Amino acid sequence: MARDFDDDAPRRIQDANELAPARQRDADERIYVVTTNLVIDAQEKLARRRRLDRIWRAGAVVIWLSLLTAIIGTGKPR
Repeated sequence: MARDFDDDAPRRIQDANELAPARQRDADERIYVVTTNLVIDAQEKLARRRRLDRIWRAGAVVIWLSLLTAIIGTGKPR
């Protein structure tokens, strides 16, 4: 069977060959963006947790010092 001159199969094949790597690049970029966002979210969550831990530790020190001062202050006078 002779080939029809109106057949654009070579162009369609070439377009498909060019489109596949472009789609792969787009998919890779989306994966990179999502992964980067997850890493940033995790870092922000860790920073918030560390900040809260420092606040709780400072509060515990204040409570212990207040308790110690109260105990010493209410001791028997000589």
